[in-house]
Amino acid sequence: MKIIKPTTHLVDIGPLDNTLRLPTASRIKHGMKTICRRCGKPVTDEYFIVGFKKGFPNMIFHESCIEGGNHEK
Repeated sequence: MKIIKPTTHLVDIGPLDNTLRLPTASRIKHGMKTICRRCGKPVTDEYFIVGFKKGFPNMIFHESCIEGGNHEK
């Protein structure tokens, strides 16, 4: 999995340890920041993916930004 780091280029962090598919509605309702770590654009889709990787903060992704369109590691 590659993500955008503050240097604004993609960095390979290896496979994610785990992922969850969650609804976006409650984050938008509460005004929470929901930016995709892969493309850097706001997530406004109905669902998003949360990725977990040891040593990294939790990451938010568009479903379409997960490689191959699936949620696997």
